[in-house]
Amino acid sequence: MLQNKNKTLPISTSIKNLAIIGALADDPENQIGCWAPDGKAQDSITPLTSLKEALPNTKITFAAGYKSTQSTDTSLIAEALAAASSAEKILLFVGESNNMSG
Repeated sequence: MLQNKNKTLPISTSIKNLAIIGALADDPENQIGCWAPDGKAQDSITPLTSLKEALPNTKITFAAGYKSTQSTDTSLIAEALAAASSAEKILLFVGESNNMSG
């Protein structure tokens, strides 16, 4: 359970550099979860989109880190590590794809 002991949240609007890691941060179809057959991905607002709107003066670097939630391809990890190492704060988005829920 998130306890927020160090007052990490909410993210300050004065943050200069934020890394968003994880393909699910910008994946409207999988954000819908098991409702994907009934929902419309174009109606979904992703966390990445919301954070860009909420933090217009922040440099936000997005790195997927993986190709899909079921992929074992590690080719995108270096990009995610580079984004994370240059950021003031990191938000990591992980979970399961909509075809894994039900």
